[in-house]
Amino acid sequence: MEKDILTFRGDRNVWIDFVSKVKKDRKEVWEVLSKLISKYIKNKD
Repeated sequence: MEKDILTFRGDRNVWIDFVSKVKKDRKEVWEVLSKLISKYIKNKD
């Protein structure tokens, strides 16, 4: 099975929150990441 590699640049606290949420909620990375990306895109507009 091939694993996806993620690179995240920016605020370190956002990354820490992201990792914590994945571990706490026992979710797949993409479930949490899709919400994070959507929030980021909304804030860019």
